[in-house]
Amino acid sequence: MDFVVIWMMLGPAQAKPQMLLRYRAYTFSAYASTGADVELKQLRYFLQVCDSGSIAAAARNLHIAQPALSRHIASLEHQLGTRLLVRLPGGVVPTRPGQELQTLARDILSRTLALGEQLKIASHGMTGRIRLGIMPGYSAMPQLAAAIGTLRQQAPELEIHVEAFRSSELLNLLKQRKIDVCLAAWRSPFDASFLGTGVCEETMGIALPGHWPQARQRKGLTMGDLAGLPMIMFPREASPVHYDKVVDACLSAGFDPRHCRISAADIQAMLGMVCAGLGYAIAPMSFSPQWGPGVVFRAAGDLKISFTLELVRIADDSDPLIDRFLAAWGLPRRPADA
Repeated sequence: MDFVVIWMMLGPAQAKPQMLLRYRAYTFSAYASTGADVELKQLRYFLQVCDSGSIAAAARNLHIAQPALSRHIASLEHQLGTRLLVRLPGGVVPTRPGQELQTLARDILSRTLALGEQLKIASHGMTGRIRLGIMPGYSAMPQLAAAIGTLRQQAPELEIHVEAFRSSELLNLLKQRKIDVCLAAWRSPFDASFLGTGVCEETMGIALPGHWPQARQRKGLTMGDLAGLPMIMFPREASPVHYDKVVDACLSAGFDPRHCRISAADIQAMLGMVCAGLGYAIAPMSFSPQWGPGVVFRAAGDLKISFTLELVRIADDSDPLIDRFLAAWGLPRRPADA
C-alpha cells in the first residue's frame, strides 16, 4: 500500500496543519480501481468503530452524532471502493479488507504522531544539521568552542559541520545556501542579502620569525623598520578590502608590498611561512597563542588596521537552528539595527 503524507499549512503559525493521506487504491486491493484522498480523521473514526465494536459506542466516545459517524464510514468505503465493516445485530466487525486497513491505519496514525513530534523538535532548533563556515585559523577561537559546546548540551542529536574558507568564499557559499552561517570579516555593508552580528574586534600586528632581530628588539616597532625585509602577502582577490588596507599602511611607511615575491592563500599559510623564516606578515594579533616561539607577534605604532569579526547569516532566513546557535554564542537572533 502506497501512502504519501501531505502537509498543508493553514494560514498563521498557530493554525494546525491539515494532514491528508493519499491512498492509491490500485495497490491496496483488487476491490478498487481509482485513487482517493483519505483524511486521517476518517482513519481515526474507522479505528474507533473497530475498537468499540459498534457505531453507536464509537459515536459516544468521539462525541459526535451517530448519523454523522455513519456517513463518515460510508464515505470511506465509497472512496476506497470496498466494504470495510459487516453490520451485525449486536454491532459491527471489519471485513478482510477492513482488517488490513485497521492494521495499516494504526501504523499510519502512529507514524503521523511521531512525525508531528519530530517536526516540533525541529521547529525549536533541536535537531538537524548546521553547516558552519569559518576563516582559516579561527577554529581554535574560545567563543566558537563554547558556543558549539553549549549547542551540543542543548541538542545532543544535532549534527555540526565546520568548514574553513577565506571570507569572500564563505559569503559566496552562504549566498548559495551551501552553508548556514559563517564567521567572516571585511564584509561589504551594502549587501542587504546578509545579516551580520559582530562578535569581536580584531587588531592587526606584525608576525616575525622568532630568530629575527626585530622580534627581540626592545624599542617600539614601526612599519619603517620592516622596509627592505622579505614580506609575505596574499592575493588581492582573496580579500580586496583587507589587501588594500595593508598596501596603504606599507605605502605610508615608504615601501610597496605589491612587489613581494612570496604570497599565500590565507593567513594560516602565511604564518607557516613566517615560522619557516621566509619573511614577516601582517596578521591578527589574536593568532599569537596558536604559534610557539617560532613566530613572534609585535604591535607596530604606525600600523592602524582593525576589523570586525561577524557571524553572518542570510537576512531573510528564519531557521530556528541558526537562532539557537546565535543564542548559544550569547547573541541576539537579529542585530538591534536590523
